[in-house]
Amino acid sequence: MNPLRFEEAVVRSRSGRILLGPITLTIEPGETLAVCGSTGAGKSLLLELACGTRRPDAGAVRSGNHPVHRIAPNRRSVGLLTQDAALYDHLGVVANIAFGLPGKDLTRVMQAAAVADCTHLVRNDIGRTGALSGGERRRVALAKAIAPAPNCLLLDEPLSGLDPMVRQTVRSRLGNLLQASQGRTIVAVHDFSDALALGNRIAILEAGRLLQFGTAEDLIERPQSAHVAARIQDPPGSCLRGTLQGNQLLLPGGRIELASHELRNGPVVVMIPPYAARLSENGLRDWIVCAVERTRTGSDLLVGPPEDADVAECPLLRIRQDSKAPVGLGDRVTVECTVEPKFIFSYPAD
Repeated sequence: MNPLRFEEAVVRSRSGRILLGPITLTIEPGETLAVCGSTGAGKSLLLELACGTRRPDAGAVRSGNHPVHRIAPNRRSVGLLTQDAALYDHLGVVANIAFGLPGKDLTRVMQAAAVADCTHLVRNDIGRTGALSGGERRRVALAKAIAPAPNCLLLDEPLSGLDPMVRQTVRSRLGNLLQASQGRTIVAVHDFSDALALGNRIAILEAGRLLQFGTAEDLIERPQSAHVAARIQDPPGSCLRGTLQGNQLLLPGGRIELASHELRNGPVVVMIPPYAARLSENGLRDWIVCAVERTRTGSDLLVGPPEDADVAECPLLRIRQDSKAPVGLGDRVTVECTVEPKFIFSYPAD
């Protein structure tokens, strides 16, 4: 089996605007690439390039030495789960899952259904899938994609729309399947936790650009941008623009003393992880409580910078509510932050 290679692949709109790319990466046999990004980042476009239904406007996508879009569809050996969980509604659950199998192999149907946690739908097959709920359709479509054990498996949001308990079960079983697979797999996800569970390597996409590509350790320990650093947090971190002057970091409402570092002075974007800020008598002044969220352990405050602050992508800091010093919506507070030098990035990016 050949690697799947993206070689400076670009997708453009009809007006010539770049929608995706340039993308350069390789998926080896036995490897799962988790593509993580927000809605509209370009994840589905990347999957379309990988399966050959879209031709790149520049660059190439190759399986071995062959452009994927030039390989005959019946020779590509691709399993595809789309966002709309496409099924043949005139067929039953078993017929859908078995559609790509040589013959009606019920053993493989049940194995795939077990991974997708839908064996009960196989046993209670009513002959048509049109009456299934959205979550049931997605699980049947996932089983349909994995049943043939294709050389190239492409999954677009496989865990979307599943209730929490089912989601956890499917994620665990799918992760085990992918670890044992010898094929090439790309999984598109929103949540970094899903990318960690499913991928050998992870690509962070945003607005059609590949921000970083590597192992989970690479992204966690050596993020290359504030956006990457924020996305890998759970919940996502907050990004603020500021100015670095020696060991002084100037942020909206005040300044923070940093430990020794080797960063250059000038404009920066700072990523502050959730719960790395706390209410204090000293720190960044006049921040505003914008929301109060109830959690399992109490409440979280979401606080925003002063009105005249220059904020970046995710301006709200998440702080645990202190029951000894209750505050409410609209209150002005002073915030003390812990900032790690690895989360400070030049702005604009070098």
